[in-house]
Amino acid sequence: MQLAGERVFSFGARLLVITWYFIVLVLTQSYTASLASLLTSRQLDPTVTSMRSLLEKGENVGYPRTSFIFGKLKESGFTSSSLIPFDSAEDCDKLLRKGPKKGGISAAFMEVPYLRLFLGQYCKDYQMVEEPFSVDGFGFVSSHNEIFLRIALK
Repeated sequence: MQLAGERVFSFGARLLVITWYFIVLVLTQSYTASLASLLTSRQLDPTVTSMRSLLEKGENVGYPRTSFIFGKLKESGFTSSSLIPFDSAEDCDKLLRKGPKKGGISAAFMEVPYLRLFLGQYCKDYQMVEEPFSVDGFGFVSSHNEIFLRIALK
């Protein structure tokens, strides 16, 4: 093996040179793949950045029909006419794709667990911007409250 005019004789030296060639090749390929990925991937920039901007513009927003979020949105200052209910993730997607000018919505407000499920299904098109209000979480009610409480307190 010859390298820049000098001959490499020992087996250890040859092994070291081959190892370095391999490492440089891997690093170069990795860098090229990362750069190609960055340049070709679609970057999502949210058109809506806060609940305040939606209120100021009077935009239509969506909420799950059977959710407590309707009350929270009303408390925040949204009018009933700007609140559009949806029944499923597919309905929400359709309303968001329509946009507010065609009878759709600019943003959707959901509980975080449901929002994560929605984003898992439609992750290429949407992203979560902020959590406008915090709630304590989910509660569970049983028709057999006494039995449940006795078991839970033991």
